[in-house]
Amino acid sequence: MRSSLVDRKGVSESGIYAEKRAWGNLPAGEAYSTPLEGTGNGKLVVEKGWHPGLEEDMTIFFKDGSVTEISRREGEKRAEEPSEARSQ
Repeated sequence: MRSSLVDRKGVSESGIYAEKRAWGNLPAGEAYSTPLEGTGNGKLVVEKGWHPGLEEDMTIFFKDGSVTEISRREGEKRAEEPSEARSQ
């Protein structure tokens, strides 16, 4: 998966939440950013077991920031094209 980070600020999570009502991600020690909208291309593989009931790997394909396909195995279509689902 590739995307642009132009003009995006990176954030680090130290895990130190000393102030009342402070919050963050745990476990800490991570750094993250958000991609520039419309620039994501490639695929993201979600491994089985990551979410309850996900019994096999799932691959999500992106083109220009939009999901184009979701499949159980690469090339095996699992769901409608997002544009088809929106038109119903």
